[in-house]
Amino acid sequence: HSVPGSLLRALPKNADGRSHQLHIHLPASFAKEPQRRYPVLYVTDGYWDFATVVASYNNLAYDKVVPEFIVLGLGYAGDNLDYGELRGWELSPVRLGPP
Repeated sequence: HSVPGSLLRALPKNADGRSHQLHIHLPASFAKEPQRRYPVLYVTDGYWDFATVVASYNNLAYDKVVPEFIVLGLGYAGDNLDYGELRGWELSPVRLGPP
């Protein structure tokens, strides 16, 4: 998916060989105020929820209901992934074999 005004960054593979990516949305003032500190909202399942969270944030920030903050979504990287299988592996209380 593509979210206007956002960035997508791939992370190096982790020790188990899994690839993740960061979905990043910066507030409008970020480029003008590089020394400013911003709160960060972390969003899991970024591949599903990032676009919805950013849309809600943009509406709330425009109406000045919330302060400006960074939205950072974490998700799996790759094409045609089985998200249910990947999530089951990560959320299991015991170590499972590779998906």
